[in-house]
Amino acid sequence: MAVFGRGVSWDETYEHALAISGFAPYPGGHPFYLYIRNIFSLQSYLSAGMLWLTKGPLLICYLRDVVTLVLMTVPLYFLAVTLTQRAIWGHVAVALGLSNAYVFFASHYGIGVWPGYFSVGAIGAGYALLVFAAFMANWTRTAWFLLSLLTAVHLGHWPPLMMFAGFQLLHWDAARRKEHWQAAIIWGGSGLLIVVFFFVVQRFFHVPYPVDGPYFAVGDAQEIWINYSMREDVHRFINYLRPFSYSILLIAIVLFAGTFAVLCEPPQMRMKSAYARILLYAGCVATLAIGIRIIHAILGRDVPFLLIGWMPYRIPNQLAPVLLCMMITIVARGAGKERRYTPEVWAIALLLAALPAAARGLLISEDLYQRYIEGGEYLCFFLLGGAVAVLAERLLFISKSWFLFVFPSVLVGAGMLLWFSQFIFACSIAGLGFHALRRLSPNDRIATKNWVRVCALCVVIVLGLHLHREWRGREHLPRTAFQQGVVEYLASVDDSTAMIIPPIWEVEWSARLGVPVFADYGTPRYVTYVPALGPVLQKMHRDVFGFNLDGAPNDGAQPLTERSATDWQQLGRAYGFRYVVQPAELPLNLDAVYSRDEFVLYAVSVPEVSNVTTSP
Repeated sequence: MAVFGRGVSWDETYEHALAISGFAPYPGGHPFYLYIRNIFSLQSYLSAGMLWLTKGPLLICYLRDVVTLVLMTVPLYFLAVTLTQRAIWGHVAVALGLSNAYVFFASHYGIGVWPGYFSVGAIGAGYALLVFAAFMANWTRTAWFLLSLLTAVHLGHWPPLMMFAGFQLLHWDAARRKEHWQAAIIWGGSGLLIVVFFFVVQRFFHVPYPVDGPYFAVGDAQEIWINYSMREDVHRFINYLRPFSYSILLIAIVLFAGTFAVLCEPPQMRMKSAYARILLYAGCVATLAIGIRIIHAILGRDVPFLLIGWMPYRIPNQLAPVLLCMMITIVARGAGKERRYTPEVWAIALLLAALPAAARGLLISEDLYQRYIEGGEYLCFFLLGGAVAVLAERLLFISKSWFLFVFPSVLVGAGMLLWFSQFIFACSIAGLGFHALRRLSPNDRIATKNWVRVCALCVVIVLGLHLHREWRGREHLPRTAFQQGVVEYLASVDDSTAMIIPPIWEVEWSARLGVPVFADYGTPRYVTYVPALGPVLQKMHRDVFGFNLDGAPNDGAQPLTERSATDWQQLGRAYGFRYVVQPAELPLNLDAVYSRDEFVLYAVSVPEVSNVTTSP
């Protein structure tokens, strides 16, 4: 319902499916074709199977949107319910998650919540959270089975979870250790058999690299990869959204809050508590992400691809929803029997605070939304301040000596937040103040079940506002008027599988038109996944677009607008493309066959029945 309400999005694996299945016939040596056919990704091949059955994009893109939304919400719900033992807090976690309560911490890699075109990473992250939630819920067999499948779903999210799972095999409790070993062998082995089966099947689709022809090139792949990556790779080299310090801040908060929460547990339960397991997972993530970051800084441009090729700098993102659930658990449990108010009051306050995020454009101006609301930090740090206040009060009840020991570290942490951002510091103080205000207020006279009902109503309102917002921005498999015209033109000349060159700064053209694409914004970035593609990508972009991927001087390169029709036709015959899309203000020396909305479709070799078609 939510997906149909907001409209089905185009999905990147639909483009993968077009190439794998041959519905968009790429030349055998094209780098995108090589990459997609040879990639070990169950996601891409499942989409290819669905395309083979349905012959269209709707089912693929719809199911991908559904799976993305499910994996962004259901694991969050299960983890919150597991930690709090209350279903209502699972709903609160989902409502806050959809309100971007933890996306603030994204650094090299974005944290998505709603479905979109780039779904592979989002599904991998949601699946990884599901695996972690299964371990936290002691669904041992399910956890090991899902963990082994993760290698085929998204290999980049597997290392920290495997590291965390490995420690479960060394569990101090003999019974639990035996249970994990049995589950790892039987259920993990069963999942591994499925992965091996997929690997064998995928080998039948493997495509060898060309040894001659236009898509064959020689060059130093390592040099092209490192030179391009140091200038353009936003996931491994360049800070994409924010500096890596945001990821370090996330790790530090999880370690600090987790340690504080463990100290608040009875001594005999500290190492057995859920907080201790969260600390262990955070330690695994920190060891990999920060450790590799240090090695990368030392090695510089000599860093080996295998060290950073799997994007280790995105794995701190896995801790963001875990932090949200941990803070919710802290306020849900309260400060102890002496508390003066039901924890559901906290849930209601958080849900009311989430209203501006859910009702974008209705309650506050767009400028204020983008400045203070969109990143979700106001929710996250308001909750953090409250969680620290609850823990401080609880620790004071348990041990004053421990409280005096921890209190200076709280002050240091507050100072670091103030140095990092005055806004998040103010939000944290607001959360602490809210807890203090409620702690000093008279005892609640409203029954707990009534607070739960109010909380449930607030959840419904927040989720309803989210759906309303998504409905207002509804787009269902969108095409621009120009793209629709191109589809109709190609069909009219019986050339619906022709390779085109879209604007180099855009994506989704292959999905929207259903045709092979010579190169778009994402094409050169395949060198960051498979450095061996560097030489041919360098050759393609220099020949057609007139620039070098590795930043070398473009001496002798010919601009697109100065290229003769003969030169275009020679390139077209060599590389296999037949049409070029170009802004009208930058005309090419080719025959224009369709134009609309300031874009022109040029034919490199015009079909006999073609005529220039112009739409208003």
